[in-house]
Amino acid sequence: MKGRIYKFGTMVVNKVEQDERFLKSMPEIADVNDASLKIPLHYPSALPLPEVEAHFKEFIRGRETYHKKYMYYSVVWIPFSSLFSILPLLPNIPLFYNLYRLYGHYKAWRGAQHLASATSQNRIAFSAATELNIALELPKKTEPAPKSTSQTQQTSNSDTGKNAEQDLLFFKSQVIDDACIDELAKKFKEEVPNLKEEVTLTRQQAIEQLKKDSERTSNAQKSKEI
Repeated sequence: MKGRIYKFGTMVVNKVEQDERFLKSMPEIADVNDASLKIPLHYPSALPLPEVEAHFKEFIRGRETYHKKYMYYSVVWIPFSSLFSILPLLPNIPLFYNLYRLYGHYKAWRGAQHLASATSQNRIAFSAATELNIALELPKKTEPAPKSTSQTQQTSNSDTGKNAEQDLLFFKSQVIDDACIDELAKKFKEEVPNLKEEVTLTRQQAIEQLKKDSERTSNAQKSKEI
């Protein structure tokens, strides 16, 4: 039982989006002693600054609304998840999970509020970094496995495995590779010691999201063909 709970907890932590982890790492406004302190934000120098500023503002607005909404949802579900406490000899995993998500959304919401306040006060110091341009250089691209109606209807197990492997290679080609992550980790090891772990996890989440989007599109096409 303990082993299963540990695996479940690890899975839950790894499923937390990178955006949320980033916002949770931000201190709350009340915890900042110097209200005029600038917050550095490095971005690839190949990108135009106005585009970066606009994207950052949109990101903060969207995440502030998102985490506030789901924070309230978590509060609403606390009374219902607490009912599982009546089960004997079993930990109330639904309640623990709900409280964990409530705390995560709260911290991320407060972090987004801090960044929104800093943005309105011009306290975000945008800094162009040529070292980050490597993140824009995707590895050599591969093509996804072609899918047709006949392939969907008649596909052997070996063909399915080959298509899945080709799809995975294609998904990996859409995000930065391990070599790029290693190089960025070396360049920013003093400023961000855990950069490699964070970006590696984010990369895996991006690949999983590409898989889901591909499956969703494929299912939608099958529905139209029927």
